[in-house]
Amino acid sequence: MRSLAVSFSFEHERGFVSYVETPYLPLHHEDIEKLDTRCLLLPGLENFWMDLPEINRAKNRKNFIIYQECQYNNLTVDSPGLVEALSTVDIFAPNEAETLRLTGRLNVEDALVYPADLFPWW
Repeated sequence: MRSLAVSFSFEHERGFVSYVETPYLPLHHEDIEKLDTRCLLLPGLENFWMDLPEINRAKNRKNFIIYQECQYNNLTVDSPGLVEALSTVDIFAPNEAETLRLTGRLNVEDALVYPADLFPWW
């Protein structure tokens, strides 16, 4: 599977442009253990959050960080298993709109306080 992820940032916003050649395929344990990388970028929460337990069981997990991008999805902090899975990533990077949607909060101040209760690294 070929994929490309490009990041950009401005004073007021940051973002990613991601492209995946084929539809999402689950990550396999043997493929994860072949990784020789310092950072594993997971470009979409909806596709990859269910792979996090498998990724974290890999023997080489201590060799790389997991950067989980949010992207548009219909998941919320009330989605079964999502909070537990996200607690295993090193960096979770939703933007403002994604944070509001994910938490169900109406303003960014409330949205940022809420995840801090769930994720100590938030």
